[in-house]
Amino acid sequence: MTLARYALTVAGPRDFLINLVINTIVPWWVLRGMDATPLVGNPSALTLLAPMCFLLFSVNTFFGFHNGVRHRRAGRAQLPVEPATRWLPLALRIALVYGATALVAATALILTLAWRFPDARLPSPSYIVLQGTLAACLAYAVQVNGVLQTRRL
Repeated sequence: MTLARYALTVAGPRDFLINLVINTIVPWWVLRGMDATPLVGNPSALTLLAPMCFLLFSVNTFFGFHNGVRHRRAGRAQLPVEPATRWLPLALRIALVYGATALVAATALILTLAWRFPDARLPSPSYIVLQGTLAACLAYAVQVNGVLQTRRL
């Protein structure tokens, strides 16, 4: 199995499902009993989405690297990796940069929307489904990218 096929058919779908579950349960738990979710405040879209973006991008990038290296070291990809290859510093650096970038982008987007539409509120059930779906799709893409980043080693 090629590295790309592994990323697209195994690692990506696995992270899609994991993040769909986690990022649907967390906002459901935090927002239970609320009819609408404001963009800012506590709890709000900002307090849920910004940390989710940082964690999703950093953790999934790191584990994408980990999965790609493990897959290649096991000889299941065309590009084997030597056991002594130092992948951890590169993986951590890229994961933190992606996470910080996603955090800043999500915060800027939500604060801009809140400035433009100060009284905007999303129905909580819709927000919960939106966050879970968005997280799942992003996790798939980030995991696949992380696995494919191991080609740089």
